[in-house]
Amino acid sequence: MAKKLQVIELTEESFKEFGQVITTEGKTPDAGDENFDWFEKLSAFQGIDTVSVNILTCKQRPFHLDRLEVHKETNEAVIALGGGDVIAAFAPAGELDESKIKAFRIPGNKGIVLNVGVRHFIPYPLNGDTYCVIIFKHATGANDLVFEHLSDVYEMVI
Repeated sequence: MAKKLQVIELTEESFKEFGQVITTEGKTPDAGDENFDWFEKLSAFQGIDTVSVNILTCKQRPFHLDRLEVHKETNEAVIALGGGDVIAAFAPAGELDESKIKAFRIPGNKGIVLNVGVRHFIPYPLNGDTYCVIIFKHATGANDLVFEHLSDVYEMVI
């Protein structure tokens, strides 16, 4: 039987040990007129010469988590396209402690930027396959990707 992992609301406070929430909620535009609002520097990557912008298709599947991945040299941004909500699980940087894994519902109008070393896995879409923009240091997938299997299967529960 899978361990239950309750999905919690994504807020800047609830997510702070994993990274930053990309949102315009409660923020004043840096520029704008009747045609647009511009929100600048909602997050920034430090110490990276080349950034890679990628598209990930997150396929609809059961909310079962049995492994995590980690990047030890870069942040990672995850932004769902088309307004689709996704669920994702995270463990803080440092030694893996499964008791500290948290799952969040990431609304389609927000994104996240993970701190370096935060464990995560491919988001789980709520309403059919969902495309996500993934941004990180160029060649991260080839040079800075480690998978870790969990001691049990976790079922994320909404």
